[in-house]
Order: sequence, then structure tokens, then C-alpha cells
Amino acid sequence: AYFDQNDKLGAFKAMEAACQAAPRESVYAYVAGLVAISAQRPEMALPYLHRALEWGHPDPERVAAFYLWRGRAFDAAGLRSQALRDYAAVLEQAAVDTVVQKAAEKNLCQPWKPKSLAIEFNYADVLVP
Repeated sequence: AYFDQNDKLGAFKAMEAACQAAPRESVYAYVAGLVAISAQRPEMALPYLHRALEWGHPDPERVAAFYLWRGRAFDAAGLRSQALRDYAAVLEQAAVDTVVQKAAEKNLCQPWKPKSLAIEFNYADVLVP
């Protein structure tokens, strides 16, 4: 749905189904959140990004990305104080990819503006945060 028809809400529904099929898979919840952000629906993204953080991930770099994108969903929803907490949490992680760290530092200074995302489903991430 996401690729063939640019149907972001259809893709979100598919990710919801994946989350139901594997209810403890944090990466599925994370990608559901990314798809919702890309569809300009931060209110749909936030519960999934909360879930991704709640379930965690063995790689601290991935957890840092979860915080970055939840912060961005908060910004897109107009919840700046919550966004600032998540951007700060990115910088507190044991390991952070350089590009994620720079994005969090930038978003601490200026709110993130929603846009369509280039989600790389093979890596379950955004290529250029």
C-alpha cells in the first residue's frame, strides 16, 4: 500500500495488523508510528511509539531513534514540552547514531516540522532523519 499506491493509511492498517500478530515486537510498533507520522497523523503515531519504547530494543541506537521520532510526533501534535523531553532522552542513551544525535540537537532548538518520510522498510527506519 505504501509503495504501490502511496496509501499511507492503508500501510498504517497493515502495520497495525503486524503489531497484533507480533504484539511484543517493538520495531513493528515503531514502523507503525513512522507511517502515521508520514501520513500527517501524529495522534495515531504516539501510541505506537510509546509502545516501542515500553517494549524496548536490545540496541541502544534503535532506542535513541524511538525517542527521536516520538519527540517529532509530539512536535507535530503541538506538544512541545513532551517533545523536548524526548529529544533530551536521545542524548542520554548509551549509544546514539551521529545522524540521530544531530537531529535531536537540532530539534531541541527548533520544533520539527511534519513532512512525508522516506521510510526504509527493510531496515525499519528512516534513511535521513
